[in-house]
Amino acid sequence: MEYRFAKTAAGEILSISSVNKKNKSELGPFTCIGCHGEMIPRLGEIKEHHFAHKQTCDCNQETYLHQLAKKLFMQQYQAALVNKTPFIFYVSLPYTCGHYYSCVNKLCRVDELTPYDLTKHFTQIDEEKPVHGVIPDIYLSSENGKEEIFIEMAVFV
Repeated sequence: MEYRFAKTAAGEILSISSVNKKNKSELGPFTCIGCHGEMIPRLGEIKEHHFAHKQTCDCNQETYLHQLAKKLFMQQYQAALVNKTPFIFYVSLPYTCGHYYSCVNKLCRVDELTPYDLTKHFTQIDEEKPVHGVIPDIYLSSENGKEEIFIEMAVFV
């Protein structure tokens, strides 16, 4: 597996597309999001650019992808809060249509993807925070704490 993302010395998640031969030393050292081992940017002319572990290790692809999803969600959500921009999440809501009921004597039921701006309701974000006896990957809550949502990242490999 080639790794497209790594953590910078500043703790930010960075894509290999943002690294070049001139800036790699000022952005690094890089670490693996999954196993926290040292990563080196491979910026050759033949293969696609990617990060590679400096030493052989048992880095688990599922752990890497799970951690990457959490970190990118956190990074993007925090940026949306700071910049006061929407963070759109699509929710599948059931929709019933009765337009043809008189013809076929049946209602149509479908799920409709509805956009939902999470930042309008949830201004607090935490990673792996114990809440109500569980530890969600991401915990979003309103400023007054009355609204909350748990987000779990799932990796299917």
